[in-house]
Amino acid sequence: MKAILEFDLNDPEDREAHELAVSAPKLKRALEDVRNEIFRPARKHGYSESSIQSLMDTATPIPEGTTYALVDLLECKFNEILREHGVDA
Repeated sequence: MKAILEFDLNDPEDREAHELAVSAPKLKRALEDVRNEIFRPARKHGYSESSIQSLMDTATPIPEGTTYALVDLLECKFNEILREHGVDA
C-alpha cells in the first residue's frame, strides 16, 4: 500500500502545504519533546534544570503527590489542544 502526495511547487499555497508536509515529522518530535521535557518530569524524576526544579520544589502538589496542580492543568490543556486538532503526539 502506498500514498503519494503531489504538490505544484510553483503555486504558493501548494508550496506552503509541501513545506508543512515535509516538516511534519520534526513537528511531531517537537511535540513529544514538550510532553517529555515539560510535563513528564513533574510526575517522574524531577527537572534537570535547577531553576525549574527549584520553583517546583515550592509548588503545591495535588493530593496524590504524584504531580503538581499547575503542571497537571497545563498538561491537560496541551492534550486537549492536540485532540482538537486531531494530533496524536
